[in-house]
Amino acid sequence: MKKLMITIIVLVVSVLYAGQTEPPCGVQANKQRGEMPFGYDPNMVSGYLLGYLSTQVGGSVSHEITYCDPDEDVVELTVVDLPAGATAVDEILTWTPSAAGVWYVYLSITDRPQEAEDAKTVLGTILLQGRPINHPPVLLPVAD
Repeated sequence: MKKLMITIIVLVVSVLYAGQTEPPCGVQANKQRGEMPFGYDPNMVSGYLLGYLSTQVGGSVSHEITYCDPDEDVVELTVVDLPAGATAVDEILTWTPSAAGVWYVYLSITDRPQEAEDAKTVLGTILLQGRPINHPPVLLPVAD
C-alpha cells in the first residue's frame, strides 16, 4: 500500500508539472500544513494560512518571506498589516512581542505580467504567537 501511494504521488506530480524534474518555485507538492500548536481565530485568516512564528514575550523571531511566480513574472510583495513590535524590511519579517497572545500578519503578492490586465493577486496570513514567560517555581522556606 505504501509503495502504491508513493507511486501515485510521483505520478500526480509528474502530470501537474508536465515533465519538469522539480515543481516550479521549489514548491513541495506533498507538503501538508499540520495543526497549529495554539488556538487562533480562523475568521481572521485572509487568503492562505502560510504558517506561524512563535517566541516568548520579550524574545525576538525573524523569518524571510519567500515567494515566486511560476511564469517568472516580476512579483510585488506588500505587507498589508503588521502588529506592534513587528517590522518587514527587505522581505525579512522580525517581531518582538510585548504581550502574550496571537497576532496576524497579512501579505499580498501580485505578479506583473506583460499584459497588465492578466495580473493576479494572492493573499496570505502568517500567525504570530507571543508566549508568556515561564518563570521557574520558587521554594519557600519552612515556617517556624
